[in-house]
Amino acid sequence: MIADSLNRAKAEEARNLIEEATRAAVSFDDYGPFINMIERAEKDKVTGDTVKVLEAVGDRVGLTKAEIEKLPVHFLPDERSRLGVNSAITSLAQEAKSYDRRIELEKAGGKVLNMPQRTWEAMAALA
Repeated sequence: MIADSLNRAKAEEARNLIEEATRAAVSFDDYGPFINMIERAEKDKVTGDTVKVLEAVGDRVGLTKAEIEKLPVHFLPDERSRLGVNSAITSLAQEAKSYDRRIELEKAGGKVLNMPQRTWEAMAALA
């Protein structure tokens, strides 16, 4: 009987620790800035010519000419936003021939999200 009470107490303590760790792992304080960046990127629309925008952004973040040429295939028409450009670049990364290039392309996608607002607006409006 004492052993059962002790086991229940240990189980309750473990459950509380897991609950506390889970709350900490998904706290808005940690992920809030990232969530805000993604939401802003979704609102930052591509207003210019898609191909010209992809060429300019691709060049700025270090894509090769061949990668820039493939980028429109990965760009979804219903995602005409900064987030859509990021998604196209990270999708392109899956085709990379080497692990190192895949990582570079993933980072290039991140550069799109972190690009200064004025720079993004100028590129997104290219006609």
